[in-house]
Amino acid sequence: MDIVFIAHSHWRNLVYLGLVLVLIRYAIGWLTKAQFTKFDRILGAAFTGIVDIQFLFGIILFTIFTIEHGWDRLRIEHAFTNLIAVGVLHMMAKWKNAPDTIRFRNGFIVTLIFGILIIAGISRLPGGLQRIFGAV
Repeated sequence: MDIVFIAHSHWRNLVYLGLVLVLIRYAIGWLTKAQFTKFDRILGAAFTGIVDIQFLFGIILFTIFTIEHGWDRLRIEHAFTNLIAVGVLHMMAKWKNAPDTIRFRNGFIVTLIFGILIIAGISRLPGGLQRIFGAV
């Protein structure tokens, strides 16, 4: 369990980095009415993949923790909130055939909502928001 916990704790930094990069790129693309390029598609797909891996680590940890210690309301709330966040992030695929400005706008909004939900989910854990800034 320790190695999965360590992976989950450190992989979150890639999630934060990807979140910032996607928000900046999509905001710039939206505001400048840029063309949605292959780079933008790859950036979104890579970010979604990073988030999916983080979620997989979380599911494994949640399962192990529940088997070893039983149900914990705060961890259930954390898992459920982050499940919703991942579902929201996957909604970006809905606009893959939309005009470029709409793809950037909706991608930005969906990614922002994802970030807010992640903060809400992390705040449910013991240590709360300190986890966002690197303290475990």
